[in-house]
Amino acid sequence: MSKIGKQPIKILDDVKVEFDDQQSLLTFTGKKGTLTHHLNNVVELTIDAEKKEIVLKPRKTGREFFAIWGTERALIANCITGVNSGFEKKLIIEGIGYKAEVKGDKLILNVGYSHPVNLDIPKDLTVTVDKTIISITGISKKLVGDFAALVRIQRKTNPYSLKGVKYSDERVIKKSGKKAG
Repeated sequence: MSKIGKQPIKILDDVKVEFDDQQSLLTFTGKKGTLTHHLNNVVELTIDAEKKEIVLKPRKTGREFFAIWGTERALIANCITGVNSGFEKKLIIEGIGYKAEVKGDKLILNVGYSHPVNLDIPKDLTVTVDKTIISITGISKKLVGDFAALVRIQRKTNPYSLKGVKYSDERVIKKSGKKAG
């Protein structure tokens, strides 16, 4: 049994949930926007209007079905959180001459290459730059995480010089260089 899948999902007061049984489509509407989620047919969904919660149950038993059950529960909970309060990732740029700026719908990174790196910002995300901190916000946890990973991969933090792009909560341990013999 999935420990995560068994837990009911609380529907917040500001969030409206609609379920289309024909297409297995969940629609979440909140103060930040609207998200849709296609429910896997392995899971059976019940919305309790009185308790304001969603309960999921697997249609079959087995290890792979329990894994999908827990995953679906987490994805639905993320949708509810996203339309209510949203998600944010912060990245820190460290290095002499390293900088970032937003121009229109592009994020321009100068991170030690001979040319600037231009990244298209997805339309559902908001990206702001404050000196060396890049802040990525949006209602979809997957979209925010994917774009943050795309920015970070442009120049990962070097463990020897500690230059590069890293998450704000990431801890990079400095390695010592060559030792004289």
